[in-house]
Amino acid sequence: MKIGIITFHYAHNYGAVLQAYALSTRLCLEGYDAKIIDLRRSFIYNQYLPLEFSYFYNNYRENNSIVLSLLKSCKCYWNNRKRNVQWKRFDNFLNKQLPHSKRVYNIEDIDKLKLDVYISGSDQIWNDKLTNGFDPLYFCNGFGVDKQKIAYAASNGSELVEKSKLEEFNSLISNFDAISVREKGLSDFLNANGIKSVNVLDPIFLLDKNDWAKICSPISYSDYLLTYSFSEEPSFFSDVLDFAKLKGLKVVSILFHHRDDIDTDIIQITDAGPMEFLAYFRNASFVITNSFHGTAFSILNEKQFLCVPPGKARGRIDSLLKSLGLTSRIQSGQFHSDYYIDYKDVLTRLNELRASSLSFLKSNLKSK
Repeated sequence: MKIGIITFHYAHNYGAVLQAYALSTRLCLEGYDAKIIDLRRSFIYNQYLPLEFSYFYNNYRENNSIVLSLLKSCKCYWNNRKRNVQWKRFDNFLNKQLPHSKRVYNIEDIDKLKLDVYISGSDQIWNDKLTNGFDPLYFCNGFGVDKQKIAYAASNGSELVEKSKLEEFNSLISNFDAISVREKGLSDFLNANGIKSVNVLDPIFLLDKNDWAKICSPISYSDYLLTYSFSEEPSFFSDVLDFAKLKGLKVVSILFHHRDDIDTDIIQITDAGPMEFLAYFRNASFVITNSFHGTAFSILNEKQFLCVPPGKARGRIDSLLKSLGLTSRIQSGQFHSDYYIDYKDVLTRLNELRASSLSFLKSNLKSK
């Protein structure tokens, strides 16, 4: 059985890349011939192009003299040089670690791959704000009536579909033989609107910490508190430093670019590819994050952690922590840790959810 997975695999984003790796790897471990369909939509791919010197120069030249533009460009390019190291590490991972098809550009190219089954997901492939309107290809639309089509842990970045877009969404989603989604709220919404769906785990949970350890790259830090975050509150990093001092730990922060607005005592990691990202979570003594995948990899590595959910679109974090009995990890403001996570119960729940999610895949792969 030849399976093609269509998702946001080529985004230089840790969650996107690692969920694609996890689903394809799990299916291969189960004995299926599974590959990522190498479709790179420009609205995703173009966001992650490497930054050349000309990018900075053109950005500054409009409002500055040639000399000042050059000086500012040199500073930015120097500060962002690690980003290009990071870009190469992502690219190496995508090309060497992900089982993928040849590059495709349209439905005709996809048809030529001669696949038996199409799996759509995971990630926010049904988020019309990311895809400039619903993209039919992420609903496996037009792939042929004789082909099996399954949605696995797909997401629209929300827990509902806007009323004005519901008719179009319902038409596209009716294309699937079986539907599972990542957020429980979205599953409840779909079922309430007559679309049968189940809630499953994000693909990264289909692998355990030993599976992930096999592809970790060596790192040089130890005895650290790790942060991985976006759009933080103003006091986030100062509160992290205060908390880390109480625990006698240094602070290491995974970032996508160098930041001048945070304390110099924080070690900024701006060159981590996916394999380094995994290693920083594996070796951390403690984690503070506001990211879903930061939370997920803390759990997979059985770390003591705190989660500061974002102000909006936090449904997937709340759903995950509730399902594992970890809602006490949600904190805001100054951090404190008066509760130790006993992972025995957490892992029991996680293994049950993993088995259920894998059962959805395997049972539907047998159904046609």
